[in-house]
Amino acid sequence: MTAEGETAEGEALAGGMVNVGAVFRRGALVERPAPPTARALHAHLLALAEHGFDAAPRPVNLTADGREQLTLADPAGGTMLCHNDVCPENVVFRDGRAAALIDFDMAAPGRAVWDVAMTARYWVPMLDPTSAAALHPTGLDAPTRLRILADGYGLSPQDRAELPGVIEQATASCLVTHREVFTAALLG
Repeated sequence: MTAEGETAEGEALAGGMVNVGAVFRRGALVERPAPPTARALHAHLLALAEHGFDAAPRPVNLTADGREQLTLADPAGGTMLCHNDVCPENVVFRDGRAAALIDFDMAAPGRAVWDVAMTARYWVPMLDPTSAAALHPTGLDAPTRLRILADGYGLSPQDRAELPGVIEQATASCLVTHREVFTAALLG
């Protein structure tokens, strides 16, 4: 006999788009279908942990039947649903004002400071100078814009102190992700 919401596979976890109905919690582990990039993803998750980032799950195992097992992420500071891709292309504007947020494909539990860091990359912007110049007007006051974003999000003093380092982690994460996507596209 299983408790409500549980199956023989474990507690079914809601959410996501790609793995709907195929993600289960078993004690302190989450098990789901392994993506084709699982080995690279696991290396990335381990690198994040080695650099002190505790808001991501840690890989435990890849099973013979094509599933992956990860620790259940429960980072310090509490989790929330993070969009993880609040870039200008994912905001709908009406009459010059933000009216809607779209494209929740990358949404996942995480820390507010991580979501602010990902958002800051595009809106402050916290990009390399060449990318920033191509996407934004010159002369933006990045420190003031970052403070306004942190104020609007209600970041705690501790999260504000962590934000510069988390922006660096988010940037490194995006570079690895882009490299993997482009490599997969080129090599088939």
